[in-house]
Amino acid sequence: MTAGYDHGLPYLRPGLALANGRGVHDAATAELAVALTLAARRRLPDFVRAEARAAGSRAGRPGWLTPGC
Repeated sequence: MTAGYDHGLPYLRPGLALANGRGVHDAATAELAVALTLAARRRLPDFVRAEARAAGSRAGRPGWLTPGC
């Protein structure tokens, strides 16, 4: 099993190099998956929406996620 480019190998021009990045993004993808899982578990999207709704009532008061800070 490959990334699906085997069928194109006969069509490559002579001297053209073909490479893949197998495994190059494994750690970053795993870290992102864990971060998104934790954010969802801690209901971060709900918090961000609540902050956005309350932002208008906090005009002039700086705070985390308050626009204009």
